[in-house]
This record gives sequence, C-alpha cells and structure tokens, in this order.
Amino acid sequence: MILRGVIFCFSFLVCETSFSRVPDIASRLYSPLKEVADISFNINAPKVIELLNLKVNQSEKSKISLQAFKFGKIKKINISGLKSNVKGLKKKIEKILLSKINIVWGDDLINWLGTRKFVEEQSGWFTYVDEKALSDTTEIKIKFINQNLQIVEKRPTGTLKANYTFVIKPWSKKRLVLEKVTRETYEGNQSITTDISIEYAMVTKEIWAISNIQLITQQKINVGEDEKVLRNIVENFEFTNFRIDKKSAQSWLEAQNLSKLIE
Repeated sequence: MILRGVIFCFSFLVCETSFSRVPDIASRLYSPLKEVADISFNINAPKVIELLNLKVNQSEKSKISLQAFKFGKIKKINISGLKSNVKGLKKKIEKILLSKINIVWGDDLINWLGTRKFVEEQSGWFTYVDEKALSDTTEIKIKFINQNLQIVEKRPTGTLKANYTFVIKPWSKKRLVLEKVTRETYEGNQSITTDISIEYAMVTKEIWAISNIQLITQQKINVGEDEKVLRNIVENFEFTNFRIDKKSAQSWLEAQNLSKLIE
C-alpha cells in the first residue's frame, strides 16, 4: 500500500520533544492541500471497479463511482452503484483506497512517527525505535538529501526501503514536488518492488494537485541463484472534479448521518 501514514508524508516538521525529531524541510515542499479544511474529488480506478464487479457478480456496464471526501481530520470514501448489499467488501475497498490516495492531501511525518523514540542523527540519517512495541516496525531510519527522501523500516519479518524523488515545477513557486516513489519490501526469499509515478493538474487558479498515479508492482522469489517473477501488476488512479473549500465534504458527511464525526 502506498501510503501507510508516511508514506504519504509530505509535510515535515522539527519536533524537539523527547520522543522524536524529524528533518526540517517543510518550507521546501509544495503541499497546498495540507491546510485545506474541506476537499472532495472523483476517483477513476479501473482495477478497483473491475474487482468490485467481479466480487458482486454484476455487469461491467453497471455504473460504479468512487469519491473521496476530507473534512478536517475525517477522511472517507464513497462507493456508489453497487447493486448488491456488500457492506464488508465496501469497507475493505474503502480502506485500500484511502491508503492509496492519502498522497493527494498529504500527512505529517511527525504523526506517522507517533510515539517512536528518536535515537540519533548520524551522517544525515535520523533513527527511531519503537520501545513500546506498538507496531510491526522495530527501527526506522530517515534521510533527506539532494531532493530525495529515503526511509528504511526494519521489521521482524524483513525490511522495507522507500525512496521519494522531488523536483521543482514551473508552477510550484520554487518548492519541491513529489514526482516518483520506489518501495522495496524484502521478506525471506521474496521481494516486492513498487514504482509509483505521479502527475499533476491545475485544479484552481492557485492550486495544482495530484491528478494521476500509476503503480507498477513486481513480486519476485529467489531460489538459490535463480530469480523468478511471480506477478506483475499495473494500477492507475485518476483524480478529477476537485472541490476545494466548497463545503462538499461537510455536506456529504451530514447527508450520510455522519455529522457526529464532525463535532
């Protein structure tokens, strides 16, 4: 999944508390949706819609639509057009979609680090550990250099490495824009590599937002000196019809009788 918290972490702060410190690059990043209170947009995800049609055994001609809503800290996915009452499946797909689209509005790295303890900063690498064993990650290393953010997570079952590549666009006001992410997971004799390419579009006169994400995932297994590809998957996500500070997310939550989440 793309984005587990961080990995949709496109605002970085320095925290001088006893439990964590992170690289201070907030002022260098282009993240205009970070502080927007009310956002909604449509999602076009062919693979997801294909899966939904298959699971509920309905015609591909059926019109399934996907929408994302964010109001304050509340984030929701709306799936409409399913003919069958498949509440469990919808919740599972909604969770998967949220993990992938968090990249659109961004999350704080400081929130992702949570209560992990800062250990040291050496040669540009910031190291953190989970003393309370509240997650499956025992150690995290973070480094930002030459417009690249590198993250290494050590787990009991293996290692995850992620590299985020930033560039400066003509419209980004000299701030850094995330252009590519590469994630590599190693567990035993298997590895999974995901390359994520990101495109942007102008959604208001002042704001450019992520409009397309393509994920290319390859899973391999090593047997002795031989390497075998188990699967290749290509996923595309398109985001359109952005409504920014139009009270669309708040209105949708109220219409779904979810207003108590707003309070």
